[in-house]
Amino acid sequence: SGHMQIDIQDNDLVELIRESIGLLSPQMRERKDKIVADVVDECLYVQCDREKMRQILANLLNNAILHNQPGLEIRVGARRNKERVVVWISDNGKGIPAGEQQRIFEPYYQVRKSGEDCTKGTGLGLAIARGLVEAHQNRLTLKSEAGRGTIFSFELDALPDRPPPILH
Repeated sequence: SGHMQIDIQDNDLVELIRESIGLLSPQMRERKDKIVADVVDECLYVQCDREKMRQILANLLNNAILHNQPGLEIRVGARRNKERVVVWISDNGKGIPAGEQQRIFEPYYQVRKSGEDCTKGTGLGLAIARGLVEAHQNRLTLKSEAGRGTIFSFELDALPDRPPPILH
């Protein structure tokens, strides 16, 4: 409807990545897809809406699963870059043709290739992910090459590292 409430709080992005992977693990195991969490830090604190960030990650992961052949390798990564954290989801799938790359963010739009079932999903996942990233005052970007895969990425504001909690 164009109105969305965002509840920005301090969150551990590494934890959110692990949770998102866990949600889709059964689907990936069934397809024999391999997922790799590509993070070097134990914790990466960012400001984001926890549920919306989980939805962004899940939508991007699900898109990679739905629109590629089984046996795919999917990488979900995050790295600190000064005051920002760069987040990406990459796959080694079929890629997105250059002429389709901006259209895939349109609601209900799906890339149609001859001989393929294009009714995988609703065509809303990437539009929702983009809207949620923009609600966090950032931009979802895409790099893709036919036959070589796709990388979706965005940035978040980094928070200073925090010491682990003291357990009593």
